[in-house]
Amino acid sequence: MVSGNYAYVACGDYNYGHTYQEAGGFRVIDVSNPSAPVEVAHLITAEVYDIAVNGSYAYVSPGVNATPYRVTGLWIYDISDPTNPQKLTEMLVSTQRPLYVTGDRLYVGGCVFDISNPDAPIQFGCPLSGFVGNGFQFIEDTQYISYNQGLYINDFSQPLTPTLIGYTYPISATGALDVEDGLAYITGGKDLGIVSVSDPAYPSQISY
Repeated sequence: MVSGNYAYVACGDYNYGHTYQEAGGFRVIDVSNPSAPVEVAHLITAEVYDIAVNGSYAYVSPGVNATPYRVTGLWIYDISDPTNPQKLTEMLVSTQRPLYVTGDRLYVGGCVFDISNPDAPIQFGCPLSGFVGNGFQFIEDTQYISYNQGLYINDFSQPLTPTLIGYTYPISATGALDVEDGLAYITGGKDLGIVSVSDPAYPSQISY
């Protein structure tokens, strides 16, 4: 996740024999000089699955090994000074990833939070709690989510009662997702699927 001159990087807790103190947590990288990035902060928090940044706040999805009783959580950091992130609060949630911020809403997996007060997020509900996808993105009120072996497209004009409007199964497994100019790019293993979503109700695979 890149915001301004800084990249916020989620790290797992295993790295070829290294402990999570060496490899895990999340890192802040100064990328103001792209040819010579510099790490300016490393928060040791065991594994981290995902990070979303909105203004001066970072929303962090830790792995179950980083939270009490191996349950899923959400951590919020003040990153007004990117070299010294400060944890503001943490809470337990029913799902953990992916994270996405749009306006005053934070989406954690299938759950929706009001973050108009970032210090005290309020959970609206979990209308899509079964969708623990690998990536999603919003284009206005339309949500694109990579989940299991498919691309699902939901109408989120009513956030607590989203409606599935289209889906397709582009590749054998779904990973990261990016939607640009009417095309959805979905990774899966060594595969890249490209799907036309110019009409969200009828997505069609272009290449695989």
